[in-house]
Amino acid sequence: MTTFISTLGFDTSHLQNLLVEEDVKDGDRLLIVRPEDDDSRGESAVQDVEGMVGMLDTELTTEVVRFEPGEYEATVTELVDRLNDTDGDIVVSLSGGDRFLLVSLAVAAMSTTADVRTTHLRSDVTRESYEVEVPSVRPSLNDRDAEVLSYVVDNGSVSNTRIAAATGNSETTVHRSVEALDDMGYVEVDEDGGSNSVEATLMGKVAGKTV
Repeated sequence: MTTFISTLGFDTSHLQNLLVEEDVKDGDRLLIVRPEDDDSRGESAVQDVEGMVGMLDTELTTEVVRFEPGEYEATVTELVDRLNDTDGDIVVSLSGGDRFLLVSLAVAAMSTTADVRTTHLRSDVTRESYEVEVPSVRPSLNDRDAEVLSYVVDNGSVSNTRIAAATGNSETTVHRSVEALDDMGYVEVDEDGGSNSVEATLMGKVAGKTV
């Protein structure tokens, strides 16, 4: 099974080209990414795509997912979750639609543990589509650092003492892991007197879903 995921603006031609170029089979899925605050032109574009899908000789399931404009962190993390939970191949199209959602989907595609088979881009100048390789930014963490990061992501702002108690590591070991994660940009540490507070950054939240 292949899942096609694409942002969508008012122009549907990039999706038409995508479905013609790719070998769509029965059971494949099309995931359309749209802003939550939509208008009549956006709804018309979605209806056009659904009508085009209905004309195909294959059974292609279509789903529209909507995100609140400006909620960058929530959008990226939900898209990463959706990609990570997807079975089979993934084909990503970054060729149209809201710029905010384009960037969010691009970051998610680079961060997912799922198999992104192909990524499509289309030039606004030539109107030609290109297949590109999107680099992976998945972290390479040792087991101890991955455990600490996962705990911080799941539990919000926590201290080294709490992390140590929950993971069974010494506070010295946790301190080294937190320092390493801080250096990599995965956590932020707020020192307050004799205690500290460790909180995951967006990079850390995305990385915590892929370790």
